Amino acid sequence: MVPIYTQMATGIEAVAVVSDDGGARWTRGEPVPSDVAMHETAIIEAAPGVLRSFHRHAASTGGKVLSAESLDGGMTWSKPQSAFGDLGAGVSCQVSALSLRQRLVSKETGERLPALVVITPMDRARKHGVAHLGVVHTADDGETRTRVEWISHVEITDPTTLFAYSSVDQLQDGRLLVLFESSTTQSWADGLQAMYLQEIRLP
Repeated sequence: MVPIYTQMATGIEAVAVVSDDGGARWTRGEPVPSDVAMHETAIIEAAPGVLRSFHRHAASTGGKVLSAESLDGGMTWSKPQSAFGDLGAGVSCQVSALSLRQRLVSKETGERLPALVVITPMDRARKHGVAHLGVVHTADDGETRTRVEWISHVEITDPTTLFAYSSVDQLQDGRLLVLFESSTTQSWADGLQAMYLQEIRLP
């Protein structure tokens, strides 16, 4: 599965391109239904057979990160909602996301549930990098659906420090590593000369 975005006459659309045969043939899914531009998408499997997308967007409504769900392998998507419940201005920067190897404890139920991390700056000026750790609740109402409970928000940079594109991965020993763009000054001319690597401690 490859998340892409396309520039259409009606605006920018986020879609998934999917192969079921190892890449020999590809099918383009339907765009995520939205009236705001969404791009630079990260997609994870939140639960067996349930995909969840996290989108960059730059609109004045909808939250810092938008998220949608697919129950048919990325062919169609639910209407996106604010991932963090923040209906302020959108953050115009790439989002990275990853399903974690281990389960984390829900603050709501005390259960160990499947977990994920989403990384984004929290400021439109591309500052204040945060790793959002969540657990996935699954409800069965005839269709399997998921809900993310955010259990921790780990600062990668402080609110005044530049933070832009990132990549996240988890090592075999469970350590979570984030590679990201930042700067020791307020200048991207300085910051784009180096990448930074940081370990995120899991609760």
